[in-house]
Order: sequence, then structure tokens, then C-alpha cells
Amino acid sequence: MIKSCIFIFLLVAISTCQKKTATLVSAEGEAPTIKVVKTTGSLLTAIDISKADLDWDQINEQQEVNEEKKEAPGVTGDEYTLEKVEVPPSPEAEAEFQRGMSYIERGKGHGREGRIAAHKLFEKAASLGHQEARKAVAFANLFGDYARWSIPEAKSVFESLEPIGSPDAQLALGFMNGAGIGVEKSNQAKALVYYMFAALGGNPLAQMAMVRWFFFWLYSR
Repeated sequence: MIKSCIFIFLLVAISTCQKKTATLVSAEGEAPTIKVVKTTGSLLTAIDISKADLDWDQINEQQEVNEEKKEAPGVTGDEYTLEKVEVPPSPEAEAEFQRGMSYIERGKGHGREGRIAAHKLFEKAASLGHQEARKAVAFANLFGDYARWSIPEAKSVFESLEPIGSPDAQLALGFMNGAGIGVEKSNQAKALVYYMFAALGGNPLAQMAMVRWFFFWLYSR
């Protein structure tokens, strides 16, 4: 008896779902053509719109505006800040840098091989004097990611960028002095100074480091 009731209830529920309809009315009071597509899990309603109903001139114009507003990426990651340069890079250097950036663009799925290819292009752009490319290669050399591991080369680049006010180079030097990497011994006071200037320059990682220092000082009192 219970099984029969459950079976009847399921039949009623299915028939009720199949009778669902949707009514849409346009601004002019006309009901557009509704196409009901049955799927295994639910009902999908779709409106029939022909290409003639679309304003293609307006669509193409908006696409052109969007392309004009799209700017080429300037930094290799959200944790970096754009370098301030008095002389812009040469067209050749910028072209190589942007080619490298295309391999690390989000959502493209290039993976590790893509990042290795990107850093090879960054090295070429760096050899042409591109500041952002020099910085990207220096960080890769510091950690051995996607490029050869060379702490002395990384330190040399960071020390050349720091005097011109590079927050990212100051961040790197703060990390190296704090961790005792590439220096004779760890120097926390010097690291704090580098972090402070990097944070004031807008580097988000340095700003987080300063928050950590503040809470360490606060709770150690």
C-alpha cells in the first residue's frame, strides 16, 4: 500500500513539473516566441532572437572601445609594483616582455612550461634594459623558479634597482637581510628599514611584513 502511494505521488510530481511554462512580455507588450527544451534534470526555456534583432553597429563599436581601453600588463604579478623609469624601454624590449607576459596570463593554462618560456623572454628583454624584466629575472634567480638559481646575480640586480626607489627591490633586500641570504649574517634592523621603504612605496607584501613587525613588537612588550 505504501509503495503504491509513493508511486502515485511520484507520477503526480513528474506531471506537475512537465506542465510548467514561462510567460515573457516585451516592452511593447508582445510575447516573444518561447522555445521549451526538455532536459533530463529540468526544463530550459530559451527565447528565439534573430540576428536582425541585434544592433551590430553598436556591438562592433563597443568591442572597439573595449579593445582601446585594454592596457598591456605592466607587472608579472599582483605582489609587484610598477617600476618608475625615466626612459621608457625600447620597442624591441617591450615586445619581448609582452611576449613573455602572454605565457603567464591568467586562465590560459600554460603551466610550468609556459612560465619557463616566459622567463626566457624576460631574460632577453632584461638584456635590452627592460626594468620590469630585470626584476622578474632577479626574483627567479633568487628562488630558482623557472630560471637558474643565482643569488649573487639576483642581489646585484636588486642593489641596482634599490637606489632608484624600487619597492620590489627593497622588499627583496629586506627578505635577504632578514633571512641571511646572500649576506654575511642576518640583520633584522636593516631588513626592517628595507621593508618600511618598500611598504611606503606600495608593495603589498612589504605592507604585510610591517603589520607582522608591528604585532610582534606590540605583543613582546
